[in-house]
Amino acid sequence: MKNSLLILFVILSQLAFGQDILSLEDIKSNYYKFTINNGHIEGNGAQFLLEEFSNSHVVMLGEYHMQKSISDFTKTIIPILNKNGYKYFGLEVGPTMGDYLNTLSSPKVVSDIKKVNKQYLIVDGEDTYTPIPFFSNIEDAQFLEQAKKHGWNIFGVDQEYYDSYPFLFDIMFENLNSKRKVIHKNLYQSAKDSIDAFYLKEMNEGLSYVTLINESLLIFNFLKAMKEEKANLPIVEAFNKSVAIYKMNDDNKWYDNYQSRITYMKQLLRQKFKNEKFDITRDKLLIKMGRLHLSKGTSPYAFSELGNTLDELAAFSGVNALGIGFETRYYIENDSIVDQLDSDNKRIQNYKGFKQFGDKYEWVILDLRPMRKDFHWHPKQLKGKLNTYLQKLISNYDILIIPPAYDDGTPNY
Repeated sequence: MKNSLLILFVILSQLAFGQDILSLEDIKSNYYKFTINNGHIEGNGAQFLLEEFSNSHVVMLGEYHMQKSISDFTKTIIPILNKNGYKYFGLEVGPTMGDYLNTLSSPKVVSDIKKVNKQYLIVDGEDTYTPIPFFSNIEDAQFLEQAKKHGWNIFGVDQEYYDSYPFLFDIMFENLNSKRKVIHKNLYQSAKDSIDAFYLKEMNEGLSYVTLINESLLIFNFLKAMKEEKANLPIVEAFNKSVAIYKMNDDNKWYDNYQSRITYMKQLLRQKFKNEKFDITRDKLLIKMGRLHLSKGTSPYAFSELGNTLDELAAFSGVNALGIGFETRYYIENDSIVDQLDSDNKRIQNYKGFKQFGDKYEWVILDLRPMRKDFHWHPKQLKGKLNTYLQKLISNYDILIIPPAYDDGTPNY
């Protein structure tokens, strides 16, 4: 009986961690490397990327947030994409924050974002929060600097981040003419004081920031006054939408929260395309968001995300959408390179089959598309060598990029 259980355990372990069997020999024709030197991509992976970019009308960067190396990669590829006709850049920020980022001009992007970050910085113990999602570091501002240098159109395709609310209030008040500013000055200041107080209540007392906002008559009256200015109408709408989506979590409506957020992303993208008369057969788009949101097919949460919408739109229009996912292996801590695979963290081990190909000093590209055929179709060379997590990756993304050892970003506040 004990021997039978042991054999069963071994079989189940092999099924769960089948990626341990995968070798470089299995995927050597789908494996590339490159380096980034002085803003240039070099190596056999460079030519691979150049060809992929030139053959696509949409490039989707499914990132890990706040990772310095991905921001460096983005900065490096923007001039390449620009030469191939890319001029639109979608980001995982709210529509108002997207509009703000689009107003910035090279060469002041880094300093202007730093000014805003310092003004609205929130410190909660060891954690710091800035008003524009995923733009806390210099490297993040630098890739935006590169985009604005080439005159790209920047826009947001997500709800407004709740740490941006004080900034949104200031934008709305500054949009008023001088007469309305005088009339509403006290209301504006009281509203600002209220949301500051609500944030502290969440940090110190565990009360919900967005629920307090949602129930505040003062905030309601402030927003009503701000709508007297036409330019504020979309900002008020975005603010209210953000609060409503966040509040679903307070009401334990997790599914509804996520579904509403995805639907809103698609609405924002559709509206942007409409306003800009964006034609996917002619115009080209770079979009950078969390990896989950840019998955093709259905994501691991069983939703059709924004990446799937773009992929289907591209295919329907007869052009290509390139889906790039990122994984990591090595990182730098206390001036030493640490290998994630030394950890028994379950999430890390689930993706070990692909992480194992990471390199300390070079970028690695795995072309996932041929693996779909080799896994699902005769003679099924990869059958039994990819666990369910890796199977999902080869379905959701076209290529996987593993950066070399990375360290923390440089704070821009």
